[in-house]
Amino acid sequence: MSPRLRPFDARQKPEFGYGLYKNVLTGLEVERLLSESGPTQGKIQINGKEPKNVVFIQCVGSRDKTVGNEYCSRVCCMFTAKQASLIKERLPDARVTVCYIDIRAFGKGCEQFYEQVQKKGVFYRKGIPSEIIKGPEN
Repeated sequence: MSPRLRPFDARQKPEFGYGLYKNVLTGLEVERLLSESGPTQGKIQINGKEPKNVVFIQCVGSRDKTVGNEYCSRVCCMFTAKQASLIKERLPDARVTVCYIDIRAFGKGCEQFYEQVQKKGVFYRKGIPSEIIKGPEN
């Protein structure tokens, strides 16, 4: 498989806690969690509980000189918008936030979909967190 087609190993960004905290997932792991044939039959549960707060971090592994990937993958923004939308539909009371560098909504209808996701109550915050730190309860 071409290196361009392999998922980014999120452990290369230890400041985000992937592999350290059970509630830090990759996009592909969230996709599996959302799937009807997934481990929770499409129910959104982390450690057996529905989350009250979900945060997506965009561009992990892309546009990042520290890991050698200076390019934009061009798919993550819409992939995350879809996932955030599904989570908001299934957990309407949850706070869903997307942290981003830039939103790149390529393709027919993508900009409109991005706007619809925001109208559903998904918050978009410009900026990337510097570190994920486990609190006493989350």
